[in-house]
Amino acid sequence: MSIIGQLRELDRTKESFEAYIERLENFMKANGVKSENQVAVLLTAIGPETYGLLRNLLTPEKPDTWSYEELVQILNSHLHPKPLVIAEPFNFHNNCFTNDSESVADFAAQLKKLSAHCEFGTFLDEALRDRFVCGLRRESIQRKLLGEKTLDLSKALQIAQAMEREEKKSSELMDSGSSGMLKIEEVHRLGGKARKPKKFSKEKGERAKGACYRCGNTEHYRSECKYKKYRCGACGKVSHLKKVCRSKESKDARYIETASNCDDMHDSLGFFTIREQIAQGATVTMTVEGKELVLEVDRGASVTVIPNKMFKEELGHLKLRPASTSLKTYTGTELPLCGETEVHVEYQGHKVDGKPAILGRNWLSVVKLNSKELFNVSSRDFVGELSARYKVVFGPCLGKIKKFESRLCVHSEATPKFQKSRPVPYSLRPAVEAELDRLEMEGVVTKVSHSAWATPVVVVPKADGDLLSALAGGKRFTKLDLKHAYRQLPLSEESKQFLTINTSKGLYQYNRRPFGVASAPAIFQSTMDTILKGIDGVVCYIDDIFITGRNDQEHRNRLEVVLSRLERYGVQLKWSKCSFLQKQVQFLGHVIDAEGVHPSPEKVQAIVDAPCPDTVTELRSFLGMLRYYGKFLPNLSTLLHPLYNLLWEGVSWSWQPECQKAFESAKELPQSAKVLAHYDVNLPIKLA
Repeated sequence: MSIIGQLRELDRTKESFEAYIERLENFMKANGVKSENQVAVLLTAIGPETYGLLRNLLTPEKPDTWSYEELVQILNSHLHPKPLVIAEPFNFHNNCFTNDSESVADFAAQLKKLSAHCEFGTFLDEALRDRFVCGLRRESIQRKLLGEKTLDLSKALQIAQAMEREEKKSSELMDSGSSGMLKIEEVHRLGGKARKPKKFSKEKGERAKGACYRCGNTEHYRSECKYKKYRCGACGKVSHLKKVCRSKESKDARYIETASNCDDMHDSLGFFTIREQIAQGATVTMTVEGKELVLEVDRGASVTVIPNKMFKEELGHLKLRPASTSLKTYTGTELPLCGETEVHVEYQGHKVDGKPAILGRNWLSVVKLNSKELFNVSSRDFVGELSARYKVVFGPCLGKIKKFESRLCVHSEATPKFQKSRPVPYSLRPAVEAELDRLEMEGVVTKVSHSAWATPVVVVPKADGDLLSALAGGKRFTKLDLKHAYRQLPLSEESKQFLTINTSKGLYQYNRRPFGVASAPAIFQSTMDTILKGIDGVVCYIDDIFITGRNDQEHRNRLEVVLSRLERYGVQLKWSKCSFLQKQVQFLGHVIDAEGVHPSPEKVQAIVDAPCPDTVTELRSFLGMLRYYGKFLPNLSTLLHPLYNLLWEGVSWSWQPECQKAFESAKELPQSAKVLAHYDVNLPIKLA
């Protein structure tokens, strides 16, 4: 049987997964592929790169154990997360503007694409029409459409296309007399000092009227050119057409523009903010005239400016002179300037004198900023994107782990025990009852009328700080905190009867694994290890997951695989306790960073502040704290020998001078503890 059509493997750089699946399903339909063979065809067709991604998402299970619909849904959720209902309309209304290289038909098609996930419903046609009219840059077409009494998208597109054709024909007629090659008369420098216009001789004056640099026509002066407000389709700047653009290569200038008005005596500079993504701008604190000012760094701004209010409050003692530079927005509107002055600037020991105080490119060229860390906007945007893409994982409700169940093994001859509830202090009773109501509402417990097993509730007020865990190695670290970890693990039906609590409000039976059961940590740890199995650079310690990588890109890839795995298994995290891409983390009293493992400063301080022990119990407690950092402290056993002698059975307590000396020396050791480097198989090992 011959195969109808041809289907290449998925190339995510050229085609979306959704479009590929549509082609795949048509391919299988045309070739009569049976439903039981669809999984095999899918796994074969998607190619090694996407198949590898799918394996990582499904580990420890194999892809061919899942149904076709489940595999498509898992890949689609990972590659194309559900768009945000608020963000999509925002992008639709803010990022749709035509330029000279884009036809009105292309603009309308782009609008329809952007509206696909906006959920406009019956309002879709009106939204497309309004955005189409408002987004047009051609004022003549826009005015015509605004004058129509009744208008829908189809009619608006028809009128706009007709006017577009007319303008194109007129432009061709006007340019028919111009030569194909244009001579560049001069390059106008952006920024710097203002300069006076040059005086031309009669011959040079005639030449100045030659070819207009805005459109190439020879019949008018450039100041009279009707295309001076047109946006170039090559470089994105306003003031000339694409065919006469002097840029050597096209640049993306959707949001930033710098214009030089050569007919004016003073320079005219563009002043804008780059709007690549909605994120908090990078800021830097600089010392200006002895005052610390926080400036937002914008490499798209030509000059450095400060608000008039800030100038009066911080630099009011300086005198202003008239500004030699004018600033314009990308719409051509001139910004009012109060003036300019010269200031002394200092940043991290680097001093600059006499620069105009009007933070933009002029200061950035002389003040050496650490742009690698300063412009780490992508990390902030990446974290924000994660919270949006995996909003179920970071959701407010308690998660329920799928495909896993906790089971208690009780001896067959065990006798049921029923214990009475303990009295709860009056002051704690409202809080206890509220907690029981919350647990019942979240499905953690169920109220029952009777039970053969029951244990009383022990009320322990708990602080909102959980034990931190971490992962050694890597450059940066991410910590994910599981929300009420044990309570996300369901109990088997036969185990629920053993976990009945007797409270002042009656009997409650646990549906999820509670805290306090001896086997709970081991069972939960085993569950999480199975869920995260096969992901390199990831460690889970009870309710904390730590992720690292040799570089930021590897780190982010692993983080996304972990979040996707957690989402698939229904595990939820507590956003407020998660931290991303940190330089160091704490793990069980240790600080771990790229250099190695350090003792925790808080724990070391507790040892330093420990009082002199008066009993064997107090001495054991002190030695326990010290031994915890034994790997950092050389010859510790020799130093503590006088103290260990007091712990022998039958030895009476006698605190001698040598004990005091050993105690004081032991307290000093942790303060000078060295860093333990991460183990590296490529480095030599020396035995000391």
